[in-house]
Amino acid sequence: MVRRLVTSYVALVALALIAFTIPVAITLVQQLGEQQQARVERDARGLAALVGAPEVSVPAVRRLAAEIEAESGGRVSAVARDGAPIGGLPRPGGASALSALAGEEVVERGDRPELGEDGIAITVPARDDAGRVVGVVRVVESDAEREEQLASIWTLRGAIAAVVILLGGIVGVRLARRLTRPLRDLREVAARVGAGDFSARAGETGPPEVVQLATTLNDTTRRLDELLGLQRTFVADASHQLRTPLAAIRLWVDSAAETVEDLDTREDLDRATEEIDRMARLIDAMLLLARAEDSPTRAVPVDLDALVHERRPGWDERAQSTHARVVTELAPGLVVRGRAASLEQVLDNLVDNALGVGAGEVVVRARAEAGRVVVTVEDDGPGLRPADRERAFDRFWRGPGADERPGSGLGLAIVRRLVEQEGGEVTLEASATGGLLVRLTLPADRAATPAGVR
Repeated sequence: MVRRLVTSYVALVALALIAFTIPVAITLVQQLGEQQQARVERDARGLAALVGAPEVSVPAVRRLAAEIEAESGGRVSAVARDGAPIGGLPRPGGASALSALAGEEVVERGDRPELGEDGIAITVPARDDAGRVVGVVRVVESDAEREEQLASIWTLRGAIAAVVILLGGIVGVRLARRLTRPLRDLREVAARVGAGDFSARAGETGPPEVVQLATTLNDTTRRLDELLGLQRTFVADASHQLRTPLAAIRLWVDSAAETVEDLDTREDLDRATEEIDRMARLIDAMLLLARAEDSPTRAVPVDLDALVHERRPGWDERAQSTHARVVTELAPGLVVRGRAASLEQVLDNLVDNALGVGAGEVVVRARAEAGRVVVTVEDDGPGLRPADRERAFDRFWRGPGADERPGSGLGLAIVRRLVEQEGGEVTLEASATGGLLVRLTLPADRAATPAGVR
């Protein structure tokens, strides 16, 4: 928008300059032409007066002709009515000379053979005291001087126009930025809201239309924040309230299982216990998702190697229960910018998911790439079809065969939400072993990460 406003402003300035400059320049061209013609006419008539005097002074004629030629750089010619030369000057010829002998003054412009270039030629009759034509005088002057003056005028006016347009552009940029500043603020606030920061508010300043738009955006953001807050509160409260009756039901089922001897009944109670455990995991996942959707806190540098080293014992314990193993391959000195608790939860979920598919080996890798830190979690399980990878981040979606494994279908949804809050991205790909590879792209802390990351 700033560019369009500046372009329009500069175009208006240029049009105003054109509208003012061209008529003035045309007038100046006409004035210079009239001044040149008046000067040549003056010289021709002065010389004609000497030629028409009762006693022609040849030295005076030669001297005046020499002065005219020296001053104008032109040519002077004269002839008596009977064809005799006057003062040794060239004799003018052509139709203009005949017209002058008839008593007319002739003005001609264009190519002059006497000069070999464009110029003006004025041919006038020389009259005696009685008004009789006794001769003809012609003065020819080059247009070179007039053209130099015109070039100087156009150059000066072009320079002035360039300066005015430049100043107009500078003023236009300042005006455009001032006019569009409220809109830029609105765009920044809208971007923050789109990224999940519902505490952002637009300044209600500027033109009335912009103020109205800012007020509407602020009211909408405030209402969205309230609605999402109510939703998160409801999920958290509901999850907390469900925990108590679930715990009580679990105790009753466990107590009943200890006293039941019938095998069919015991199997039913075991299945009930499994469903209760699944419901408990679902409630925990819902609580975690509600916390993940809270407004993000301030990001800090997180040493990735230290974080993985801290979480590794829990991963190994989980791997032993599934007869698998976890391998970590981390480049040294990687530091990401985010929240340690969120990154721990992300890695725990991904490793737990990978171990849950019955994989023999789960590999966690991390490296620097184009100013970011890329973390991958790869398993050698059955993997996911491309269509299923698109749906894997949906809430409560579970892949083929997932009903036989514990889980809530919220793990990857939580991972995506936490990663996006950290300013990163998460994608799913097929691994080289046929399993699933989860790729995390996280912002690197430039102040602490080695130069290779940059």
